[in-house]
Amino acid sequence: HAYEQQLSDSGRSLLLALYSLGGKAEGSVLQAAFKKLHEARAMRWGLPRRPEDWATAMSELANAFLRPTGVNAFEVLDPSVMDLVNAVIRKAPENAVDLVLGAVDFNQVERVWELGKRGIVNVQAAVVQGGTPVAAALKSLILKPRRLINFESGLGFVPWTEEARVAAILPL
Repeated sequence: HAYEQQLSDSGRSLLLALYSLGGKAEGSVLQAAFKKLHEARAMRWGLPRRPEDWATAMSELANAFLRPTGVNAFEVLDPSVMDLVNAVIRKAPENAVDLVLGAVDFNQVERVWELGKRGIVNVQAAVVQGGTPVAAALKSLILKPRRLINFESGLGFVPWTEEARVAAILPL
């Protein structure tokens, strides 16, 4: 389908990053999520990287998979884009591992884990089998002093207490 045949590696990384953020994100958050995810995927799979990957990915996905919204935010063009990425992850659960390795916020990990709970087979197993790199990524995210929260006016950060961290980890 279009994900495999029409998108570059950077385009795939951007689409996965937007998906991991719930299908909508401020531009600066999306760019940071893309950068970390694209770097993780490049290291893991030996994908080429270029300085213009962000711009290339945005031009590929604009008005085909994502659209601008508000002052500096982006969202998926329609719900079928989220369905497409669900199908991509269902076909290759290693994409879920990439999302954990490239996460900039623990919310993204929770979103990935939820896929397995919703019946996308092998997602949780793939994440668990990710071993030391996944454990290191989780530790890094858990130790962050704040979390991204979606407010009516956009994304923002809130403090993440030790109690809230434990409450977030236990369901995993």
